[in-house]
Amino acid sequence: VALVPASAPPPPAGEAPPRYQKITKMRVHSTARRALDRAAARAAPDETSGMKCVCWARKVWDSKVDKLLQGTILTLPGRAGPLRIKRAGESINEQKRRFLRDKSQGVDCDAQCLNRAQSIECISQTCGLKGGNCANRRFAAGRSAKVDVRKNGGGWGLFAAEPLKKREFVIEALGELVDKEEAQDRFAKTKGSEGYLLAASSLGLVIDASKSGNAARFANHAREPNCALETWRCGAADKYGLFALRDIAEGEELC
Repeated sequence: VALVPASAPPPPAGEAPPRYQKITKMRVHSTARRALDRAAARAAPDETSGMKCVCWARKVWDSKVDKLLQGTILTLPGRAGPLRIKRAGESINEQKRRFLRDKSQGVDCDAQCLNRAQSIECISQTCGLKGGNCANRRFAAGRSAKVDVRKNGGGWGLFAAEPLKKREFVIEALGELVDKEEAQDRFAKTKGSEGYLLAASSLGLVIDASKSGNAARFANHAREPNCALETWRCGAADKYGLFALRDIAEGEELC
């Protein structure tokens, strides 16, 4: 995983994955709390809470597309300019797919959502979506992909249990959040033999999943990673998750 140095001893044949305490919420060490508090004090309100997005519900988008195809309206907002009916030979369904692919308007808080573009998850106060399904609440809703933990030859690894699309959310990374100095001390004490450390943010914070965490702890480092660890603002707290850097096939190791 990009920015994720992780190490663990290879298991003997037939051994189950290393045992650890499974948690559902990040634990924050005092050293990390101080760094987070300093960053929060320096940040402007918009940087932590997000802006009110202007996304449409899918049913609103579909209604406007129908009006465009009927000639009731002339254009819809597009990334490379207004979307128009101008391609001879396109079927109705082909035009609908083109509009959805080339639009600049957020729909159900997809990739064009203003908050999503800033790695900020929508919450009730910052989501403009009404009567739709907000797709920018993946951490809050626990919308992880299906993954497996199994041997990868020498040790243990995290594997995709279903096909994943580029930019898809894979899994939240959990453990104990510590600062860089604390992480270095812990790593030195174990001599790297039992360390599951994930570099988490530009603040120099590290997720220590050695004793507690979730399946994300088994994601290994790779020279050519297919996932990246990203920091997202979720309400009043930062959360960290693995996202696919490219399309990933079922059964492929996540690293």
